Amino acid sequence: MTEPAEPAELPEPPAAPPRPRSGAPWPALAVAIAVAVIAVAVAAAALLWRPESAADVEAVRTSALEAARERTTALTSYDHRTLEQDMARVLETATGEFEDDYRSTTAQLSGTFTQTQAVAKATVVAAGLEELETPDDGPVRAVVVVAVDQVITTKGAAPRTERNRLRMELVRPEGTWLVSSVERL
Repeated sequence: MTEPAEPAELPEPPAAPPRPRSGAPWPALAVAIAVAVIAVAVAAAALLWRPESAADVEAVRTSALEAARERTTALTSYDHRTLEQDMARVLETATGEFEDDYRSTTAQLSGTFTQTQAVAKATVVAAGLEELETPDDGPVRAVVVVAVDQVITTKGAAPRTERNRLRMELVRPEGTWLVSSVERL
């Protein structure tokens, strides 16, 4: 009997020849492309984004509140002797539907103001910003709630004080705040 032969050991396969390098390996190339894409995106965002510091936003808030106080005082103060000038002062900063409504209302009331010799002196008691929008592609918009007291005198009557609360919408298309709507609360 013959003994089975031991399996012969197979020779090791020859080593693969080294691959020639023709540039960066794929993972490094992918990282480089990703970094370049991110850099372009960041540069584009920097050009398109309108940066506003906290100080800039605070300045807009402050100017909106100041404008609302001034516009409210002009709107709620009048004197029958200077009625045309008082109305013109309001119309200088009125726009849109509010401008139309104001013209219509004052046309109806001016005769009454003259006949009763009405004088109203307004004092803004408080004002607070309800909304502030600073879009990149349109005018800045603010909504301000204003508390105003009016002391009204008319011929033959004792002075009376009216406490009014108004919601005023302002827009700033080109540096000047304009009143676009007023709502009595």
